[in-house]
Amino acid sequence: MPDITKKTASDADKLLREKELTLGQASPQPVDPKGLIVSQILTLFTTPVVYLYLDKLSNTLSGWGRGTIEEEEPPAERGSVKEAAE
Repeated sequence: MPDITKKTASDADKLLREKELTLGQASPQPVDPKGLIVSQILTLFTTPVVYLYLDKLSNTLSGWGRGTIEEEEPPAERGSVKEAAE
């Protein structure tokens, strides 16, 4: 792999063309498949957890700052749907 770090763009391009490489192929470190797998697993597990905590926080803060007006009893249908969701 040619060292193109301290070269001008045209010199670096010439060096890469001599080796039949492009800038994308001249990356200094190969991609580690284990790192990609770990990254995907962390993303798939942490994203739903973050959204669940944000939802709980939103529900907690939804009544904050409002007056103490008593709410009506929600219809039975709505209550049963909410219970089923929880």
